[in-house]
Amino acid sequence: MSYIGHVSFRPMLMTLLSAAVGFGAYGVVVDSQFTWFYTPLTVAYALVVGGLHRRFRFPRALLWALTGAAIGNLLGGVLLIGGNQLYSIEVIGPVAFDDIQHAAAAGIVAVACWVMLKTRHGAGSAPRIVPAVLMAAGLGTIVEMVEFVGATLWDTNVGGYPDSMIDLVSNLAGASIAGVLIRLRSDPV
Repeated sequence: MSYIGHVSFRPMLMTLLSAAVGFGAYGVVVDSQFTWFYTPLTVAYALVVGGLHRRFRFPRALLWALTGAAIGNLLGGVLLIGGNQLYSIEVIGPVAFDDIQHAAAAGIVAVACWVMLKTRHGAGSAPRIVPAVLMAAGLGTIVEMVEFVGATLWDTNVGGYPDSMIDLVSNLAGASIAGVLIRLRSDPV
């Protein structure tokens, strides 16, 4: 996975795999309900990001941001605080860790989508900020659909209607903020 003149994904991969193993073991020891889901999801995420990096050569900062988003997701689903998943803990007033994680992850994914579109269409082409924001929001919608199905079939404590709607708003807000930041940092085309 090392590229001449390009950033290697290996340190991020090792970080994600170590986090998956460590928090997987933690989840088993404390009997965290969704360890079985979030641990393999983190490994799958690492493989997807590694494959995308091979094709699109993400910058180091973006790779670390994507790694942080994956670890935040793992923590939210496995870490227990007072017997409750971190995802359900309110961090700022009524805003839960789940809402912040969705917004941050969607923003990071929007940047990744923008880099992929820019790479695919050439540096001189239009940056395609709006499609990148919509792609990130769309990927977040797929996550919500999976959560909703899970909540419908099993007692997952996530993915019900109110949770899904707040997550969709958080996803779009995070992706939109990233779009504005991309625009402010990019040269006008």
